[in-house]
Amino acid sequence: MTFRHATTALLIAGAAALIAMPAGADMLSELVAGAKKESSLRVTLHPTIAPDTAKKVAAAFNKAYGLSIDVKPDLTGRYSGKAAKGAIEYKTGGKPSYDVMVLNESAFMTLAAADALVRIEGWRDMLPEGTNPAKASPGPIAGIGFKCCDLYWGFSYNPGKFDSARLPLAMKDLGGAGKAAITLFASNITAAILKYDAATLVGYAKAWGAAKVKRLHPTAMAQRVALGEFALGGFQSTEQFLDATQKGAKLSIAMFKDFVPHGVLLHAVRKGAESPNAAKLFVMWTTGRDAIGAMSEGNNLGNADYGGNEAIEIARRESEKVGVVPASFFDSAENYGKLQWLATKAGKKFTGQIVRGIKGTKKK
Repeated sequence: MTFRHATTALLIAGAAALIAMPAGADMLSELVAGAKKESSLRVTLHPTIAPDTAKKVAAAFNKAYGLSIDVKPDLTGRYSGKAAKGAIEYKTGGKPSYDVMVLNESAFMTLAAADALVRIEGWRDMLPEGTNPAKASPGPIAGIGFKCCDLYWGFSYNPGKFDSARLPLAMKDLGGAGKAAITLFASNITAAILKYDAATLVGYAKAWGAAKVKRLHPTAMAQRVALGEFALGGFQSTEQFLDATQKGAKLSIAMFKDFVPHGVLLHAVRKGAESPNAAKLFVMWTTGRDAIGAMSEGNNLGNADYGGNEAIEIARRESEKVGVVPASFFDSAENYGKLQWLATKAGKKFTGQIVRGIKGTKKK
């Protein structure tokens, strides 16, 4: 082989090697190298995660990437308040309180609308093995919000105190259970905008108010429904239901035959994070099997992509019974548009009408 031919062959082989090297591996290596220079990571986690579990989550994260990051968890919840504070911090140039935040849909929208969240470039190639990119970070929020938990809402009842033949078939039927006392968790009702128009839902809320439906947080709801004080507890997640039954509450759960809300919790990186590399690694890692297993210890959190989560299995089973596919704000651009609408002046007015309708009060 001549020198010219040998040189050409080497160039071709080198080019082929560069093509074969996955771009994701390079980007991941760069993030890991950057994270090794960072010392701490401030994160908010789901409030049902116990402090001991949070330590195990931190250890598993460090082990996954060979890091020694001091993960500082905040387990106090309060999604809306922290998101509002975060939006103000970004707009005023203040230091972010957290590098990574766990967010429900409305809290995510608060920070997204303020342009306070980071879009991770090349994220699809850096996810943990086995993670489905389309489900980990759905189209409308791709690369910004990373799903860490699935929540499905139905209604609970005490089968010993309420005849299952009288169960509501649809949301509107909640106001028609005779003289039975009903309780609702109002915050989740707005998700039904994915199924019904605003006027219809306001009409339902007024009917619930006329039927003296009581608004309660799901924790108190489960206890009082189990005692028979209330016949039904509407818009309670299967996670909350399972937690109550594991603590001894005598409850059953069912799904509406018109609409099953699929809520999610997302992890996202704040712009201006003090440890941006570790933060990006953390939100991607939390979509994987190992992270979900660590976060689920002692509770019923978990991504529906992975089996073994009892709360999710309950939701799947009950949804199949009524023949309804659960719907999420992140299923499509159209659904996401409705979440964006809820953040507008008109959307906030609608939310207020729902609350006042259930209360049976008029705006003063």
